[in-house]
This record gives sequence, C-alpha cells and structure tokens, in this order.
Amino acid sequence: MRHLNGKSIAIVGNASSLLDTTQGPLIDSHDVVIRMNAGFPRKPEAQGKRFDVWCFAHMHGARQAPAGFTVPHAIWMTPMLRHKLDGSLKCCFYPIRHWRRLHALLGARPSMGAMVVELVSRAKPASVSIFGFDFKRTGSFYTNSRHIGPHDYGAEARYVLGMAGRPGWRFVATDPAVEPSTARAI
Repeated sequence: MRHLNGKSIAIVGNASSLLDTTQGPLIDSHDVVIRMNAGFPRKPEAQGKRFDVWCFAHMHGARQAPAGFTVPHAIWMTPMLRHKLDGSLKCCFYPIRHWRRLHALLGARPSMGAMVVELVSRAKPASVSIFGFDFKRTGSFYTNSRHIGPHDYGAEARYVLGMAGRPGWRFVATDPAVEPSTARAI
C-alpha cells in the first residue's frame, strides 16, 4: 500500500445513509478513493464518482461490476475462496495474518469496512476521511439489507471511530446517531 503514503485517502462505505448527503465532491477531492464490494456509485452528488482502489470479498463481487469497469488497484480482502481467482482480474491479497489479528481484536469476523480501515492504517497517508459507515443502522445501498451476518458492529464502530481519532483521520457521519462521541454507546 505504498501508493497511499503521503496521500489524502477517502474510504467510502456502502451505508444507505450516505445517499442522503452531498458528500460526493468532498469524496472525489481526495488523492485516492477506496470503495468496497458492490459499492459502485449510483448517486455521484452523494457518493462521488472516483474509484482508485477496489476492495472486495470474492469473485462473485467482481462479477457484479458494471460493464467496462476498471480500477487501478484491486484487493481481495477475505481469506475465503481465494482459490477461485479465475485470472479475469488482476489483484493482490489482504494478508491473512492481518485478518486474523483484526478478527481477534473484534471478537468476530471483520466486515469489509473494518478490514479496509485496518489496511489503510498500515500505510502512511497524509490524511484519511471515512464516509458511508453507519454500522448497519441502515442497510447497504445496493441491497438495502441490514443483515448483520457474523460481524459485531458495536465492536467495529468502536474500532473504526477510534481509528478516526488518530491525527489526520476523520469520520464523516452520514447518520446523526453515529458520531465519534457515541462510539462507547454503540
């Protein structure tokens, strides 16, 4: 992730609450925009348009990409199904040892958002802004599902909001109920 060093980074989550904002221009003003899974922008004024790094879970996500989609950097994040990489996508892999460490820290399987925050924390960016994270208070905009799955979103909120308290990092709330000051309550 050396290409993140010294850059302003926007980590863009997929919370439906992001669609109710006008954060798009701010997101696109960053040097690097990181998006996850099927987070292909639908509402540019809210989500921005840029897509510099794509973090995804498995080839199923890759097949959901819009026709003609290309991205300079793709990262397969989960340790599962890596043997299914079919050669249609050039990507690198999130280290399994980092996944295990984050799993132990959270006490549950980490979500894509938590993994991306952890990944960026290992670089030396000039600044990091986190958008579109509301820890499942609203569903993912592309499914509108509030399915929790094997994740502990309370632990993830504390982790992500804690990381957003680092120098040069900030959390841009899309849901008024999720502010850095509420991290202990989530």
